[in-house]
Amino acid sequence: ARIGVDVGGTNTDLILETTERD
Repeated sequence: ARIGVDVGGTNTDLILETTERD
């Protein structure tokens, strides 16, 4: 979820983290 960190921050990172693993 590194892209999430670059794009939005921790909040986006958490969302991407969930989507990637889901």
